[in-house]
Amino acid sequence: MRHTLKAIISAALFLSSVPFLHADDGTGRDYTSYVDTRMGTDSRPELSHGNTYPGTGRPFGVHLWSPQTGINGDGWKYTWKAEAIKGFTLSHQCSPWTNDYGCLSLFPQTGDSLRYSSLKRGAPFRHRDETALPHCYSVTFRNGIRTEMAPTDRCCSFRITFPDNGEKATLLFDLTGRQGEIKAEKNMLKGYILIGGPEGRELKNYFIIKCDRHFRDFTLWEEGSESGATVTFSPGEKVEVKIAASYISYGQAELNLKREIGNRNFDQVKEEGRQVWNSLLGRIEVSGGREEDMKTFYTCLYRANQNSRMFYELDGNDDPVYFSPYDFRIHHGYMYNDNGFWDAFRAQFPLFNILHPTRQGRLMTSIMDIYDQMGWLPAWSQPFDNGGMTGNHAISILADAWAKGIRTVDPGHVLEAYIHEITHKGPGELSRGRYGHEEYWEKGYVPYPEHIHGSTLTLEYAYDDWCGMLFAREAGDTLL
Repeated sequence: MRHTLKAIISAALFLSSVPFLHADDGTGRDYTSYVDTRMGTDSRPELSHGNTYPGTGRPFGVHLWSPQTGINGDGWKYTWKAEAIKGFTLSHQCSPWTNDYGCLSLFPQTGDSLRYSSLKRGAPFRHRDETALPHCYSVTFRNGIRTEMAPTDRCCSFRITFPDNGEKATLLFDLTGRQGEIKAEKNMLKGYILIGGPEGRELKNYFIIKCDRHFRDFTLWEEGSESGATVTFSPGEKVEVKIAASYISYGQAELNLKREIGNRNFDQVKEEGRQVWNSLLGRIEVSGGREEDMKTFYTCLYRANQNSRMFYELDGNDDPVYFSPYDFRIHHGYMYNDNGFWDAFRAQFPLFNILHPTRQGRLMTSIMDIYDQMGWLPAWSQPFDNGGMTGNHAISILADAWAKGIRTVDPGHVLEAYIHEITHKGPGELSRGRYGHEEYWEKGYVPYPEHIHGSTLTLEYAYDDWCGMLFAREAGDTLL
């Protein structure tokens, strides 16, 4: 199966043909023009209509960037009915129910009366003044400030245009209420956001910020539980800002910036992102249907290709390296994160086996590396595995990849990990190890109400054991 497989889908639900009059990318179609990253944002906790936010980035990028209409820590990062934007945030959020981590926010303001806290700041905007594509986002506030952003895998290029109204131009940076630091070095800012880990261990998201204009001053601010810094520019400036982040070190962040943006300007980074997304989205070519159907399909395809996120970086020799959130050591190899297998094993991973076989092979290897580093197969990682939801669905993902010819793991190692998983109960929530495994093996089911979710656990355990049996049979093993 080729990595560039193109599936031709003719959907019966599409009732009429669509003329394609989009920008030419070499294939005659610009698939990114069908994507609206705001789709699914008309949602709130008491009535969920999508639970999404307009994350902008590269496919499976280490970091996404999003406009933020909620206060820091609000799982509903961006909601359609909001009337003001409070910042543009580096994000790793998978779902409003799991919230976010390692965030840095940028917010432009003018004048002398600055508002710092996310509880107080915000600039009114209209949706007609937004552009929300997978590779870039832009908005012009009602006060005339225009912000554009175009991310790469580990960096983001911003272009902020301040109105020439004689007022001081300020960029506010917010550590989003988390512990960390930010400081100035020459015309560069650097700092980190602390991501507290299990057993008091620390993971840091290091960042560096470079501007193409000299800023006049640098000021630290603190308001309530929130803190950050501001820098100022001359009125009417157009400032390009480049931000890079790393889970490893400042030096690695600098290397990420040099490799992924370097001396390229905002428009070049934006166009590169368009080409990357257009190539990926174009692997599935849909014919027929209404324009709205095309937008729904390709927006869903864009969203399906955000997680599991890359958690690795490339060292000076272009070799993959990562700081593990499981044993808190640096390893060489590929690591992926930010996904709950309970939510994704039925459809997303089988799709990836078709669209991304090489990447899937690396992801399967990373699943087994997590087992070696943590002692359990992963279930819900963001960035530490929380063992959330039910079942032991790592085996489903491993078995499906193996059945489709993606065989980058040692089958004996997989079966050893799975047998350990289904005969022990790990710490924390339901799916690290097997909750109720004694009764399941004795009775053939998990009894309720002795065990919460007994019926669900029974069904999911039975399915996972079936996957384990098929994997063992395919791999020529008789352990199961």
